Amino acid sequence: MLSEDPDTVPPTAEDTPYVLVIHGTWNGRTPDLRRWYQLPEAGSENFCSLLDDRLEAAGLGRPVWRASDGANYDFGWSGENSHDARIKAAGDLCALLLKLTRNDPSARISLIAHSHGGNVVIKAIELYLRHLRSHKSFQDQWLNDPQRNRLGRIVFLGTPFFYKEWALLTKTPGGLLKSALLITRDFVLAAAFTYIVILQMWWMYSTESLLDKLIYIPKLPAVIVNASAWPLWLQGVGLFLSVTYCFIAQMLKPQNTNVYFDEGVLPKNDARNGSGRTTLPLDALVVTAGLLDEALLGMSAEPLVFAALVPQIRSAVFKKTRWGLPPPPVGASAKEFWHHPVHIMWFSVRLIAQTTRNIVVLAFYPAVWLWRTGLASYLKNKILQVVSAAAFGLPPTEFAGARIAVRTDPGIPKLMRCHLWATASLLINRPTSSAKNGLHARIPSTRYAYLFDPTELKGACANS
Repeated sequence: MLSEDPDTVPPTAEDTPYVLVIHGTWNGRTPDLRRWYQLPEAGSENFCSLLDDRLEAAGLGRPVWRASDGANYDFGWSGENSHDARIKAAGDLCALLLKLTRNDPSARISLIAHSHGGNVVIKAIELYLRHLRSHKSFQDQWLNDPQRNRLGRIVFLGTPFFYKEWALLTKTPGGLLKSALLITRDFVLAAAFTYIVILQMWWMYSTESLLDKLIYIPKLPAVIVNASAWPLWLQGVGLFLSVTYCFIAQMLKPQNTNVYFDEGVLPKNDARNGSGRTTLPLDALVVTAGLLDEALLGMSAEPLVFAALVPQIRSAVFKKTRWGLPPPPVGASAKEFWHHPVHIMWFSVRLIAQTTRNIVVLAFYPAVWLWRTGLASYLKNKILQVVSAAAFGLPPTEFAGARIAVRTDPGIPKLMRCHLWATASLLINRPTSSAKNGLHARIPSTRYAYLFDPTELKGACANS
């Protein structure tokens, strides 16, 4: 069992376990080849058949792609590295989950997902929970009722989870500075709006109108435009309204979240079914090799992109300002130069022009520096946005005002109780396939020793 928590509902005798294996990017189905995530032909074995053997030995039968009522189940998607392909695959997977639960109401469905198949699974779970919510008599308890929510355990194999971090919510100096500036902007705008509203209402109650002849309304003194001269109680009202507006605006700011899951679909509170046992959060095993996973390493290369781009952008935007004045001629040519009025006049014009230019540039230098800094930051963010969007397979709009971080965990604690299995040490200490096959006389002690041993690095470069 992944968890011994008594509130977690394990498979029972009434449940029929099903295991669906979802592939990742660039690993779509082919008509003439059985992939690792499909049951193999008779007499052969692969990941699915070996997993079936292990589960059968544990007393669960053969649940991988189990047939139900004569119906065989299979699933595959295009495997394209694009957001639209994953969303479409999630819809198809959700339809398969609903079909399976209709055909076998006792099904307890567990999912194993590799790479971006994990993001497909996360989105499919959201759609599945939305389907439960779509019932006209839906109650929050349904999501935690094991008789209605037929999801089981989830296993992620090297999935790069996309987590959207809004720039205003990050704890970096830049994020904190932006938050402070925007809070100040909101307060100034709120104060200006409150000031105008108070003046308008003050003017209405300080002038006589037709309504005054019917109803007695005590008159206020003449409108005072200077807010510092207002009564203290009125200044307090204005300050209270401005602060309230800022507080509400901050509460409505977007929250950091997983790109492929909307947490609004989850129960608003710890809604439990009648037995007091819950299905959510689901138990999830996250198997990750960290940065030894090539896909995760490639999508976590933001520092490398910054190191390559930022110097080039800054050198293009921040061109060195030439402050020097034109030097007078020296040597033999100087004698000839000073005897020609035209040369002297031309040199004087250049000297005056360069001096004037230096004065003008110096006067506007702070503004120009700020403009260049903003331009460099804008170009850096836009280029990084385009590069990241292509690498992540996400639309560029997902990066607007936010940063997409690649994480080794889903970051959805209300949905999943994650159990992390870090396999980096196993990979580091695993011999290379060539060493295992005896192709080299010397078997390396570690597979990735070149990462921290200069001697191994030289050997790896020589043998590559």
